[in-house]
Amino acid sequence: KIVSVKKNMSNFITLVNGCRNNDRLSQNKLFNILSPHMMKICKRYFSDEYEAEDCMMESLEKMFSNIDRFKGETEESFRCWVKRIVLNTCISKNCSNIFKRNIIPINEDTTMIESGDKPQSSMEYNDFIKIVETLSEETREMFKMKEIIGMNYEEIANITGKTQSSIRMRVFRAKRELREKINKIYY
Repeated sequence: KIVSVKKNMSNFITLVNGCRNNDRLSQNKLFNILSPHMMKICKRYFSDEYEAEDCMMESLEKMFSNIDRFKGETEESFRCWVKRIVLNTCISKNCSNIFKRNIIPINEDTTMIESGDKPQSSMEYNDFIKIVETLSEETREMFKMKEIIGMNYEEIANITGKTQSSIRMRVFRAKRELREKINKIYY
């Protein structure tokens, strides 16, 4: 069983090395392996199918054009590297429809405010996005990865290089800060 896992890992790294040498067959195989996962991330950022696909293709272009910069040696490290490229591409597009779902997490006990709800005063969707954008960059990105993309803390830790407890604390603080700002404005 261990030999099989090592063989699969070496096959994957062989594909990566083939891509470094502009081998079209390796590029096609790597595309077929990674594109469904990349598209899943893009769809969480963009509700429009065409925008999500455009973002995925732009991410693939960045991946292939910068593949020589990848310094890792494992399939897991390569997947994390690619995921970071996709996330950065989605974020840099800076679309107003960054959330796929119309559900906005507000506090640590996972109480949700749906965009269709009319609390004491109506909060516009774009207003919430503006409030999210006031968070510090690192906290905002961790909040988006956890609450918007739906990544788990381990995946975020692999991408950011931060500890899971640090990420949990930042996401908790982001929710608390958002709740305070929303309450201050709307209640």
